[in-house]
Amino acid sequence: MNKDTIYIEPENDITDIIAKIKGSKQKIVALVPPKKSSVLRSTINMKLITKSAKEFEKTVVLVTNDPSIMKLAMGAKILVAENLQSPPSIPTMEDIKSKTDDKEEAVAEEFTKAPEPADKVIKSSDLDENEDEEKDDEEDKVTKKDKKDKKGKKEPKIPSLDKYRKKIIVGVVLAVLIIGALVWAFVFAPRADIVVSIRTTSNNFSEGVSFTNKKDEENGKDGKFLLEEQKYSDESEVEFTATGKKDIGVKAKGEVIISARVTFGQSVSIAAGTAITYNDLVFYTNKDLVFDFSSLSELTNCDSYGDNYCVKSASVGATAAEPGEKYNIDSGKSFSSDNKSINGITNSSAFAGGTSNVITVVQALDIEAAKNKLGMDSEKDGKKKLYSKISDGNYIIEDSYKHEVSDPVSSIGVGEEVKEGSKPVLKASSTFFVYTIDTVRIEEFIKHKTNLPEDQKIYSIGEPFIEQFSGVEAPAKLKTTYRIGPKITEEFILEKSIGKKIGEVQTYIKSINGVRDAKVNPSFFWVRKIPTDTNKITITIKEE
Repeated sequence: MNKDTIYIEPENDITDIIAKIKGSKQKIVALVPPKKSSVLRSTINMKLITKSAKEFEKTVVLVTNDPSIMKLAMGAKILVAENLQSPPSIPTMEDIKSKTDDKEEAVAEEFTKAPEPADKVIKSSDLDENEDEEKDDEEDKVTKKDKKDKKGKKEPKIPSLDKYRKKIIVGVVLAVLIIGALVWAFVFAPRADIVVSIRTTSNNFSEGVSFTNKKDEENGKDGKFLLEEQKYSDESEVEFTATGKKDIGVKAKGEVIISARVTFGQSVSIAAGTAITYNDLVFYTNKDLVFDFSSLSELTNCDSYGDNYCVKSASVGATAAEPGEKYNIDSGKSFSSDNKSINGITNSSAFAGGTSNVITVVQALDIEAAKNKLGMDSEKDGKKKLYSKISDGNYIIEDSYKHEVSDPVSSIGVGEEVKEGSKPVLKASSTFFVYTIDTVRIEEFIKHKTNLPEDQKIYSIGEPFIEQFSGVEAPAKLKTTYRIGPKITEEFILEKSIGKKIGEVQTYIKSINGVRDAKVNPSFFWVRKIPTDTNKITITIKEE
């Protein structure tokens, strides 16, 4: 089948190439680009060639070995031939990687000539391999000869005194290191951690209690507790200044021209209400704008264009964000916008009609500032302040907590106008209170009721809970849990362990009534005894 060979000149652009493809009278069109062709290094140009070939019913073949052009041709599915004698194909990544940066000019001949047989081509790599093999053989011969000559010669051995001197020095150093290591291992390194697990039992506590608000009637052993009322309150009023300003005038209006940069095959939308700014003055557009660039025929409608983009513009009305005369501005001003799709904004006509009528109003911030002056808090903050006043060692009866508060009221509401010469007033009151009991009296009551043996002690008491509390005169229930176990102290364990064997210490401690387990963890495996230095012994007593 005949073909038409077209040589692309450096000054040709994509429209020239498409025109040549269209004007060809052959079904197969071979395009031969010059070296460092720029027109074929664009993705969109490649797509335009593919589209034109399909439209004009042509088969386009690029004659090149430039890896960059081949890569773009692979994406656009265009046939590529290394030269005019090579069969064309769509390049693969393996083809592209195998090409070097040197590019041969395409030969202006038809694709009918067959490529030379592969067996007639002598590869330079084959010659290099043969030369390398010959060099290796020569080196092997020389090496073998040298080894043979060396075997035939026997050199006399002369003993070196330096050799024995070094051995002596090394031996002395090793001996010193060994002695130092032994001293460290048996004198300084030994430590012991003694962990004693106490078997404690959990017990429930539930006893009836009563209350009084008189100090002389309190009796901890009998469960009669003194109630102490803790209170926090705030009640006041304050005048405050309204700082809110409200302009009830008219908003200025005008018209702007918005331009946007559009990539080929895409569109850009500018929504109504888009904010545009001029010298910190904010305006909002009144309607939606849509810019698209889907056809090369639209290039005539572009303000400017490049390799694959077009800059378009359109007019749209805009309104000032606020009333005021400062929004009345002359035409021809440049605006800015946070919308990244917008390329430029100018007003084609002046913004006019803006007027001001500013009045003073109360704003929410004014009331919040007044609340701070009053020292008012929400229920959560007030309760927190109340509890922070209660000293440690006092049990809080949660059922007795109460909160009484009146909502803060402003004489003038938020957003309402404040007449000249007057000031709004904020009023509020709040009270928080709760009853507390001395925890020493609670623990005294629990210990008195448990009647523990002399060899047992309470290790911990759970959080107390007063149930069915309804006032000073009414009885209630005190509920909690406590854990008891044997009376064992760190001093006692230390006295029975110093200088004794690890196994002996473990056996003795385990034999104590109420001890669940005892473990001695030496610092190193060779340590067999508890150190005599108390600073090297750690004792931990834990509940289980």
